[in-house]
Amino acid sequence: MNKLTSRKTGWVAEYFNMNPETVRKWASEFKDYLSTNANPESGATRYFDSNDLEVFALAHTLLVQQNGTYDEVREQLKDGVRGSAELVAAIVTGVSEEKQIALLQTKLQEVTIQLQDAIAVNDRAVQEAAVQRQRAESAHEERERVQGKLDEANQTISDLNGKIGKLELLLELAKMGNVITLKDLEE
Repeated sequence: MNKLTSRKTGWVAEYFNMNPETVRKWASEFKDYLSTNANPESGATRYFDSNDLEVFALAHTLLVQQNGTYDEVREQLKDGVRGSAELVAAIVTGVSEEKQIALLQTKLQEVTIQLQDAIAVNDRAVQEAAVQRQRAESAHEERERVQGKLDEANQTISDLNGKIGKLELLLELAKMGNVITLKDLEE
């Protein structure tokens, strides 16, 4: 943890224009989405990093600005949604609409880049899946070809075993003095 880039409860409370008790309550409510330093052992100081501030920003937007519920916040967090701490700070401190729009545009550009990166990763995964599917289809075709050859070999073995059986019978009959031809056995 870098204490120079992490913030304490009082700073977070002031940043989001709420009381420290709300910060502690939210830290507890959304602990699954916060750093371990946001919910330390009893008696230790809480520290919030920039990712924690994004969780608080989403919570602030949904709970304070939109009168949402804790469950709605958790659902959004579970889906990977985070808020813009800079935008929330701008709103609660009364920054002009122009600056708020500029912050939104910056956030939109960041999200667009993340989305483009995700699309590129997805495209690579789709291509790899297509290659793997082609390999699986080729392997299946090869298996069917080999199975056909195995079936043919098994039939040949069966035919040869039949002929061996007939020859063994002829041999036994010849040993006993009976003269029978292979042609006689086939009839």
